[in-house]
This record gives sequence, C-alpha cells and structure tokens, in this order.
Amino acid sequence: MHADDQEFVYQGLRVIYKHRRSLQDRRHLLVVFSGGFGPKRGYDLNGSVVDGIRTDILWIRDTFDGDFSYYIRTRRRGTLVADAVAALIEKIRLERGLEKRHCTFFGISKGASGALYHALANDYPNAIVVAPRMTIGSANRRLRPDILTHLIGEDTDEGVAELDALLPSLLANDSNRDRNIYLFSSPADGQYETDIVPFLPLYERYGNFNFVLTDSPLVARHRDVASYNIPLLLATIAALGDGAVPRYGRVRNGDRSFESSLSLPSLEAVRTRQEIVCQMTSLALKNDRFYPEGLLFVKGRDTRARGQLSRKLVLTSAKHRKSYTLENLPDEALNRRYFENEFCDYSRGKFATKKRAGIDLAALRPGRYALSFELEHGDVSTTVEAVQAEPLDTALVMGGHLVRLQATGSSVELHKGPVLAGQMPGSRFELGAAWARGSRVQVEGRYVLPGMRAPRHGNVRHYLVLAKPGTRIAVASHQLVTSRKDFRGEKVGDPLGDYGFTCFGTRSNEGLVLDGTGPGEYDLHIMALAGSVASSHATGLRLTVVGAGESVQCTARRIWPVPGGRAAVAWVADNHPRVARRLRRDLGRLKRRLVTRQ
Repeated sequence: MHADDQEFVYQGLRVIYKHRRSLQDRRHLLVVFSGGFGPKRGYDLNGSVVDGIRTDILWIRDTFDGDFSYYIRTRRRGTLVADAVAALIEKIRLERGLEKRHCTFFGISKGASGALYHALANDYPNAIVVAPRMTIGSANRRLRPDILTHLIGEDTDEGVAELDALLPSLLANDSNRDRNIYLFSSPADGQYETDIVPFLPLYERYGNFNFVLTDSPLVARHRDVASYNIPLLLATIAALGDGAVPRYGRVRNGDRSFESSLSLPSLEAVRTRQEIVCQMTSLALKNDRFYPEGLLFVKGRDTRARGQLSRKLVLTSAKHRKSYTLENLPDEALNRRYFENEFCDYSRGKFATKKRAGIDLAALRPGRYALSFELEHGDVSTTVEAVQAEPLDTALVMGGHLVRLQATGSSVELHKGPVLAGQMPGSRFELGAAWARGSRVQVEGRYVLPGMRAPRHGNVRHYLVLAKPGTRIAVASHQLVTSRKDFRGEKVGDPLGDYGFTCFGTRSNEGLVLDGTGPGEYDLHIMALAGSVASSHATGLRLTVVGAGESVQCTARRIWPVPGGRAAVAWVADNHPRVARRLRRDLGRLKRRLVTRQ
C-alpha cells in the first residue's frame, strides 16, 4: 500500500482506496474507477490534473485477489467484489451527507466499464465513461486470457457470454431514463466498432445522453481518447460538481471535424521557420557507459517519412572527435506537444543510442568533450551546438579514470581524466583501521570535502584506488561503503553544514576482495566524490599482492606517515624505533621538570 492509501474491509474482502475531501463548499463526490492493466495498479485522474476539481474525490484501486476485476467480480469471490465496492461508495457518500444525485462516476477503458456497471446497478444518475469495454468476456479471451481466468475461472463459452451480456443487459433493462450519461470515443479506437457502435441505441434511450466522438490525427489509439479530451472531461466533472448539468448531445471534436469559411494557418508557415527542437530528456552514466536520450527534429517536417531523418551525436575535444549514429524512439505524445497549425507526425522525434546500449566510455580517449549533434531532416542539414538540458553534475569512476558529466541548461560536456586528480584544498582526511590478509583489504576512516555537505547517504561516495608505487597512476578502483558519524562543520569552515555521511569502510568491516588484481605492489589512495567534484588522498600504505586466483595473498605496510596524530606516531614507532624511543625519553624528561616546578 502507498502512504496515502486507506483500507476498507467488507465481509473479509479488502478494498484499497484514497479519499480527498472537497477543497471548497462543493457538495459533490467524484468516484474514479481506474483503467489500464499495468503492474502498478494505480489511480487514474490523479495528481495535479485534478487541482481544479473542488469536489470530494474517491479513488478505488482495482486489485482484488491479486489481479484486475473490472470492479465487478473474481473467480474466488464472485460478485462480492462489486458488493464491497458499492459498500465503500455508500459509506463515503453517507459520511459526507450526499444523495446519489450528488455523485458522479468516472472511468477510462476498464475503469469506464466499472463506472457504468456501478452507476446502473446501484442507481446513480451521473456517469462519465471514456471508451468503455462492453464485451468483457470475449475481449479478454482474445487479448488477456489470464484476466479472463481471474474473472470467471475456467474459460467456457457460457462464462464468456455471461460477461459479454453484463453491461448491455443493465442498459437494456434499466427503467430509469433520467440519467446523465457522457460517452467519449473515437473511430481510431480499436474498440469503437465492437464496443461502442453496437450499443449506441441502448444509450440513446436516456434523456440526457451525450456522445463525444473525437476525430483527430492526434488520436491514433485506444489510450489517446482520454488524454485528448482531458479539458472537456474536467469541465464536465466541474460542471456536475456545481449542479450545472451539461447537455452536449452528439458532438464531434477534433481537427477533422472542424469547418471554417476562412483560410486556416498552414504547416508551410512552420516549415519556413526551420525551427529545430533540440532537448535532452535523459543523461546518465552507468556501467562504464554514457546514456543520452532526447528530442531532435525540425518542426513542420514528418519524422516517420523513410530516409528523411538522420541524427548523429558528436563528442569533440581539442584533439579528438567521435560521432555516434542515433536511432528513433517512438513517442506519440510529441504530436500533441509540438502541434502547430496542422498535424505533423513527430512521433519519431525522440532519439537514443543504438538499441539503447549507450556509448562505451572505455573506448573514449581522455579529454574534455563538448556534446553536439549533426542533423539532417528533410531539406535541412545542420550542426546543433546549443543543447538544452536540465542542469546536471555527476561522475562515474571506471578503473583508473574518472568520467564527469555536466549539463548547464544550454550545453553538455563530458570529461574523462585520471581518477587521482589531486587533493582538494581544505579537505580533511583521517585514516582509521587498515589491514590486508588473504585476498581482502580493509580501510576505514573519514574524508570530508569542504562545502560538499553530506546529510544523506550517497551525497559523497568513497573509493579505494590502487596506484603504481610512487606515482599517481591508478590501476584499479573499488567503491567503499559510506556510513554516518557526527562531524562538526566548523572544522572545515562551515559551522552550519552537515557532514555526517563522510565515513568510509567496507561492509561489516570484512574488507574488499581484490578480484582481478595482478601480483605486484600498489600504493593505496582514498578518493571522495561529491557530484563531479573529486579529491584524493594517499593513505601512506603500500599493498603487496602475491599469487593469483584463489591463492592470492595480500599484505600492507606503511611507507610514510599521514597527518592525524596516532597514525603518525604509529608510523614512527614501526619504521624508526630509535627516534620513537628518543622522543618518548625527551617527553618524559619534560613532564618530570614541569611536575617538579609545580
């Protein structure tokens, strides 16, 4: 259950729902029955789209016995599902002091079937149904046999016929003709001929039956009917909520139904501008690869026409240039988003790398790269350097390299450089316990970067980096576990900063297994990464690896001290015992003199 979900139990059956009380003095209840067969089983007409609806809203999840039920039945519970849903609606209605005429049932597709069923079966007068499925049995036998099994159990002709007759019989036998029914459909909907046309005579017997038939190139599929008609649907809901019952009759909307004696603006005016749409919709670094996705096309030019659209992503540095051919990602929503004057098919205007496999960063030479595009669309051939993207600042550690990705809003840059980039001024490094035995290496401590606050896990990431002895040439890197301990921001000049998640170590302090590390000696460094800001610090430890495979043996020794009091004293004691003894002797003499004087 989600945080805002509630539970209603009726005769042992759980009904999951969400209820929002009216925002003003609108005495009305909108009941939303959700459509769709996605895994989330969420709510339709949810979120900011209903901010303008002031009435009570009751959303009901269609999840009974673990699957969809059309809010009507399942094979285990039978019509107890419908009874439980009706009981929940009745409970909320009575609590809010509303009569049935103060309620509107709304649904899309499967949800429309549920809304129509409950409005007719329980005598509610207001129903807004978008592309309802009327032939529930035969449609699910053909398209979703698992749902049919969930509804009735064994697939039989009798069971399918019973489901198919459920809604039509309610319409045919309904004695109350004084209802306000609003039916939305489109000839482009695959269900139009089977689930709308045959039943129109049954709908037309109602005194206020309203049929909105959408004929638009922007509606190409079943699911487009609702999204296209959102403004009219919300207006109808709002009017019913205010007691102003709309009467539309039969209405055709959409561009194909529009008529005017005046000349209309054409697509040619859009083409003349040669306006380029270039926008990144996604930028990511993952698994040693770069994943860019976005929009790139010229407005007014068809994106589906064969051979008309070609796009390449180009990475250019001072010394190198790499180009990558992009492929189309279908997105029908672009037709609505970029519509101007006339319909133009932009549904292939979105791009991604081939097979969405990303760009191999290991094959990219070190350097600073600017991202641009080469575009050929119809008669337009150009290079696009101004790349619109949401601000982003992230990085990826891959072996001995650090790849940074930055988007500023009007440009995107990629930088590949050494993972040991140097120490950030003002950073604070403390090394705790460290050991190496068998094939495991353990290091723990704290690494704080000034100004890079870490109040949450993941704000700063830490890595153990293995470098060639006496150099900063990294050979391998391994991510460490980050944990929280209190740290006063005053120590790095930021008294109000929270730097809690700046401690590094390994899971359960068991050490890292150095898979694939060859025999030899390596200097150990700790690298801290916050966004794309990196800082590295030597630990003063040298790792020796002997053997290979399962017989690997690791040992570590200090090669020079690191700042931090106890660590420095330990190093001196291990490497210069005479100096350590002399220091202890001199400190003892000084202490005795001070005591004698007192």
